[in-house]
Amino acid sequence: MSIVSYGIDTVELTLLGDIQKQMLYCESLRQKAYYKTGSISEASAVYLRILCDQFKPKTIIEIGTFIGTSTKAMASSKSVFEIFTCDFHNDCLPSDDQIHCHPQQGSTTMLSKLLGKVKADLFFFDGRIQGVDLAPILRLSNPFAMYLFDDYESNEKGVVNVEMLKPYLKDYTLIAPPLKVGNLDTASTIAILMPKELV
Repeated sequence: MSIVSYGIDTVELTLLGDIQKQMLYCESLRQKAYYKTGSISEASAVYLRILCDQFKPKTIIEIGTFIGTSTKAMASSKSVFEIFTCDFHNDCLPSDDQIHCHPQQGSTTMLSKLLGKVKADLFFFDGRIQGVDLAPILRLSNPFAMYLFDDYESNEKGVVNVEMLKPYLKDYTLIAPPLKVGNLDTASTIAILMPKELV
């Protein structure tokens, strides 16, 4: 499996403004969290939104909602029709017509509920993949689905998640996190397993 980078040249001010407003809203939900942890950075939220704008997934499955920063960033892309997201500990982000939250549920529970009902164009993992999740993830994937992983650095969960999934994705390329996201001059920690045809 090869490793390449995927660069973003510029970030439009209107897009950045949208992301910043969403992040303020999501931060206001932190008080509802039973288990408080970190959220994705502004650069990662912008990166997610740009990737959704460019690759136009209609259905997304996310593992690790927390306060919904990544969820709202992806949902703000016009192509995204629905997002299914779960969080093992928390119930912070409310569901709506587009975002279907599975609060205080693990990935295994949510994925089993989705089997036979949806197919995803994109997965975003901000929680640990369980071994029992691998088969459902593959069954829930559309052809040419993309897989995005937060915390792809050192020995963090993103690296572990990639190592678990990539043996089943022989025709995929690993895209390393960008050292900077456009003119933000800040790095993202999101890696991508992308079909070679799309690179």
